Amino acid sequence: KIHRLATAHALERNEKFVGKEVEVLVEVRNVKNPTQVMGRTRLNKQVFFEADIDDVKGKLVMVKVTEARAYSLTGERIEGVPLR
Repeated sequence: KIHRLATAHALERNEKFVGKEVEVLVEVRNVKNPTQVMGRTRLNKQVFFEADIDDVKGKLVMVKVTEARAYSLTGERIEGVPLR
């Protein structure tokens, strides 16, 4: 029961990010979906989005969050914003 409550609370917190633009430091390719990469926000939220790992690894990119799960976010890279 405690795990269910914690998961529900985590999802509720992450849902606040849907529709927002977040800065993501790209770390690795998503092992479950090789067309996606995984990175983290400044708040240490895990974010998945479509990109070529060779182009973005170690870079800061802007991502618009489109979906929230209990322990991660999914989004779309915002094109036209320079990589840092």
